[in-house]
Amino acid sequence: MYRIVKRRIQYHGKTRPDLNKDCPEKLDIGFLKWVWDYRKRNRVKTLEKLKQVKQHQKVVIIRNKKQLEELVEQLSSY
Repeated sequence: MYRIVKRRIQYHGKTRPDLNKDCPEKLDIGFLKWVWDYRKRNRVKTLEKLKQVKQHQKVVIIRNKKQLEELVEQLSSY
C-alpha cells in the first residue's frame, strides 16, 4: 500500500513512464480495496498455480525490495 500511495503522490497530475500517453496517475477506492483484499481473495490460488507450473518452469517469488535488487543484479550479469 505504501508504494501505491507513494507512486500516486510522485506522479500526481502526470503520466507515469510505464503508462500510455495521456493516462494520468489516479487512485480510487476500488483499486485500494482490490490490493488490500488480495491476500485473502487470491493468494492461495496464485500459489497453487505457481506450484503446478514449478514442475516445468522456474518460479521466482520476490518478497521484498532487496530480493528484487539481487535478482536484477544476477540477471544483469548474463
